[in-house]
Amino acid sequence: MEDALTGAGQLGQSRSGDRSLEGWVRDQFGEHGPGLRRYLMRMLGDATLAEDLAQEVFLRLFEEAQKRNRVEKVRPWVFQVGHNIAIDHLRRSGKDAWPAQSELMGEPDQSPNAEELLLKAERMAQVRQALCLLSPQERQVIELRAEGLKYREIADLMGLQLSSVATFLGRAVNKIARQIHA
Repeated sequence: MEDALTGAGQLGQSRSGDRSLEGWVRDQFGEHGPGLRRYLMRMLGDATLAEDLAQEVFLRLFEEAQKRNRVEKVRPWVFQVGHNIAIDHLRRSGKDAWPAQSELMGEPDQSPNAEELLLKAERMAQVRQALCLLSPQERQVIELRAEGLKYREIADLMGLQLSSVATFLGRAVNKIARQIHA
């Protein structure tokens, strides 16, 4: 659900009823935080840093809400602010985004057998290698799409035309497919 914190008369309220401002931000963190952390982890290659920056994003959301500024669509706002904070951090530290060694998937399976582990490791190596072939824009588009953002949200976040998002996504998928099936 794309809850929006609305104008001054409804501070701290969402469509689902009255809640405190803190509760509203906590709900947004619960809904959008895991995806944002995964996105930032893949972008930065550092889980601790991703967690810290995600918390900064939701602190900024809280501050925006306290100022009674309208956040129409929370998920794109959260990803935009998170991306910008991460880029700022990378610029200050002189590092690159999207390190090749970053993990694409979440937690490993709890009880896979040796063959499944080997197959999964091979597949992950293929995907990592394929991701290295992507341009930064292709990589960002596919990462955002993997987190469930819609084409329009990605276009707005990246400052692109909708057709460019489709083009970048198509190129990325084709490059990954060629690499995996090579």
